[in-house]
Amino acid sequence: YNSKMPVTGISNNLTLYLGILLISSLSLIRYFRKSKNNAKS
Repeated sequence: YNSKMPVTGISNNLTLYLGILLISSLSLIRYFRKSKNNAKS
């Protein structure tokens, strides 16, 4: 039994989740900026 495996698995899942969260938040910011620009014009 290797005690390091679950820890690395959790950290990998965490980095993956944070990466997805970052990309989704950036795309949301772009979408809201586009909608604001469309509302102005």
